[in-house]
Amino acid sequence: MTVELDTHPPASPPSVPAVRLRRFRSPLWIRGFRSAAGTTPGRLRALLAAMLLAILVVCLTGAEAVADLRNTTVTAADRTSPTVIDAALVRVLLADADRVAVQGLLPTAGGQRTTNGPGGAYQDDIKSVEQALERARTTGLTGLPMVQTVNDQMVLYVGDVAQAQAYAAVLAASAGSDSSPGSDSSKTVDLSVVYLSYAAEQLRTSNGALATVEKFRLENRSRLPNRGWGPWPLLVVQLTLGTVLLGLVVGAQLFLRRRFHRRVSLELAGIAAIVVLICGWTTAQSVSTSRALDEGVRETDRVTCLSQARALAALADRDYRYGAHPTLVASTARPPQEGACATATPNYQEHPTAAQAARFLDGQDSAEVSRELRTFLSAPPAANDHDSAYLRVDRSLRQLQENHLPQLTRAWDDALPSRGLEWILIACSVGAAGLTLVAFVPRLREYRKSS
Repeated sequence: MTVELDTHPPASPPSVPAVRLRRFRSPLWIRGFRSAAGTTPGRLRALLAAMLLAILVVCLTGAEAVADLRNTTVTAADRTSPTVIDAALVRVLLADADRVAVQGLLPTAGGQRTTNGPGGAYQDDIKSVEQALERARTTGLTGLPMVQTVNDQMVLYVGDVAQAQAYAAVLAASAGSDSSPGSDSSKTVDLSVVYLSYAAEQLRTSNGALATVEKFRLENRSRLPNRGWGPWPLLVVQLTLGTVLLGLVVGAQLFLRRRFHRRVSLELAGIAAIVVLICGWTTAQSVSTSRALDEGVRETDRVTCLSQARALAALADRDYRYGAHPTLVASTARPPQEGACATATPNYQEHPTAAQAARFLDGQDSAEVSRELRTFLSAPPAANDHDSAYLRVDRSLRQLQENHLPQLTRAWDDALPSRGLEWILIACSVGAAGLTLVAFVPRLREYRKSS
């Protein structure tokens, strides 16, 4: 058997056609822009556009920061702060109304009663409560349904006091007549006391009028600016762009000096001065307004803390007068931390104590008033000094409030930015833009004529 060898050479693999990579070329308009940007007119146009854009952003951020300052100040001064103060005033008026009702309807130590009822002071308190609630409804920013809730509770409260007054008048009229044989006055239920207790429940339970109006106050208190508030993000943007703009001014000055032999451009110097003025003025106004807002919030808290102290004094006097009848338990609540009285809420179901009310006078710079309030809340005053003791404490607290009101008004006035500051910033920016055009447009015209 013969084996034939294959002498043919092996087939070569098929050739792969070479792939020619084409170089990517930018569009014509991009190449034109690049070539123009490398020329002196192109660089002038780029500097002009960058400076105008930076001036626009600096102007807008400055105007927006000032507008933010103004809106925040106006809202706090005209709406939030009055709402908080009126809500605190409602507590004082309700507590005083209940105190006057108890004073006018309960029998004296000798068992005597009056047929006149609570009198004009009670009516004045109720009318003032209605007016304060209406103002709070108008100026409040949040929690407005709670105002209606307090109004509904006031209707029930006034009705209970009216019932107590009716029964007290009947008992007062029959006090002088001889008791019928066999009657036992010790077993007679004094319904005037019962209805006064019902009225107190409308005010002092966990869902009563005092607690509800306190929740309303705290919700609106949370809308006041926080300590150190300011339009700081806008200022950061403005100062950053202002720094960039100053860098562009320096670069433009060096470029003009090198290409046009201009040692100093008065237009560019004016632009730099305007930029420093705009940024400096906006920053100074923001810092000043922030400090004034802090002072306004502090004064608002001081006034409301004094109102809380007045309300506690009125409730304590009311409880003292309730005397022989079932009293509320003594408060075991810890006093609020120093500086936190504006957000501290006492338990109105408990009898106020000196420890509970002490912190509400912190920072008021009146040791004498604090001593008087502590003394009054520590124990009932003497019988012959009962009326004058409460009136003396309330008058001192009210005087402190009146002393703080001018400071509060001055703080809000100081916080309000200068009138027309936004338009001044816009005018300065327009001037800077005009100087920029004056600095660059003539140079561009020179190149256009030479070409």
